[in-house]
Amino acid sequence: MKNKKDIAEKIIKDTEIIKILSILGDVRIVGSLNLDLLFRNDIDLLVFAQNPEESKAIDITKSLLDMNIFQTVGFSKNLDNDDYPKGYYWELIYIHNHKKWKFDIWYLSKEQDYVKNLITQEKEFEKVLERYPDRREVILEIKGEFFDGVKYSEGLKSIEIYNAVLLNNISSLEEFKVYWNNELSRDK
Repeated sequence: MKNKKDIAEKIIKDTEIIKILSILGDVRIVGSLNLDLLFRNDIDLLVFAQNPEESKAIDITKSLLDMNIFQTVGFSKNLDNDDYPKGYYWELIYIHNHKKWKFDIWYLSKEQDYVKNLITQEKEFEKVLERYPDRREVILEIKGEFFDGVKYSEGLKSIEIYNAVLLNNISSLEEFKVYWNNELSRDK
């Protein structure tokens, strides 16, 4: 059986999504696929442009719809919501071997602080994983424990797991549960 990373890479190739999006700018695979920490059927892509244009985003949306290979093509413009980066977002659902795979794609300027922080953080994660590859197993175990079938429970995000294990040296599922309970208590 192929691992999730191999399947994700095949889906990227089969859909030609990188080629399609490269019309907009520089396409970068990020997140769990880039870090080889894929647990969910989820592929994260960023598309960088000097000045992302709404008309180009709409044209790509039409192209994605016309391809007729995605079960769902969701599109949104996020220019005023501070909880998300400023730009355009697609959620694509693709069926591969009777299983749903989700693409999360952002089209945005590389100059945003959000993007700069994300890139810096991902590079830090890569360095730690290169030095301590066994931490991948801890992260995947935590993801497995907190996965509810659609997303991670208790509002948990992958980035929070990565921060705990890779930057705060959490070394087991049990340690993470204590750490996460403390984080939740702080937020109240």
